[in-house]
This record gives sequence, structure tokens and C-alpha cells, in this order.
Amino acid sequence: MRDSTVLLTSDRMKKNISLAYRPGSPVHCGLVRLADKWTLMIIGHLLSGPMHFGELKHSVEGISKKVLTQYLRSLERDGMVRRRESNNSRTQRRTIYSLTAFGRSTQKPIEAVRHWAERSFARLHENRVEYDALATGNAGKNRKDGQ
Repeated sequence: MRDSTVLLTSDRMKKNISLAYRPGSPVHCGLVRLADKWTLMIIGHLLSGPMHFGELKHSVEGISKKVLTQYLRSLERDGMVRRRESNNSRTQRRTIYSLTAFGRSTQKPIEAVRHWAERSFARLHENRVEYDALATGNAGKNRKDGQ
């Protein structure tokens, strides 16, 4: 009797987890918003304080001006980033980006991902090297066996 209760509970948990990740759910929408490379990089840099567009472009290595602009607009639309024009008598108009309170609310999860990545980098690298060696070795064996 106990085993069937555990199975039913496990099935319910799986169903609840499955429902949590369905398209359109709050979890799905939140993950889609945060869980991509450029969003994490942009917010990660803005957590240190407001930045001009050029500073962000320089800090977020590998991002094009077009992609940075698209992401900043999307983050602004979602209420995570604030865009402000600065007028300085010595320079032309410059755009400054900063995180809103809502954007700053992502600090803990983003830092958790960053800390995990820092702790896990060596293991990730080792796992990839091992996997690639096995895949190459198996591919070589299969080719020899097939010839």
C-alpha cells in the first residue's frame, strides 16, 4: 500500500513540475527571459551600476551593437532596465542604462548561476574532454569495425 502511495505522490509531483514548465506558465516565461547568454551578461554587468551603451558594448564581449540594442529594448519593455539620455555640454547625447528595482531582483539567481559556473568550470571542462575522447575513440573503433 505504501509503495502505491509513493508512486502516486511521485506522479503528482512530476505532473506539477511538468505543468510549471509548460509554455506560457510563469516559470517558463521567467526562464525564457533570464536564461540566455546575453540577458545574463547584460544584467550581470549592470548589477555593478549604470553604464553608457558604449561601456556595455565593450564589457559584454562578442555582442554586436544590433543585438545589444535589441536586448536592451526588450529588457526595458519588461521593466528590468531603465534607459536615460544624458546631456553633457562637452559631449553629445549619451544613453545610460541602469537596472530597475525589478531588474535588481534578479541579482541572487544570477549570482547563484555565476558562482555555480565558477565552481564547476574545471569539472565541465574535464567532462567535455572525457566525452570527446570517448566519442572519438568509439567513432574510430566503429570505423575500423565497419571496414
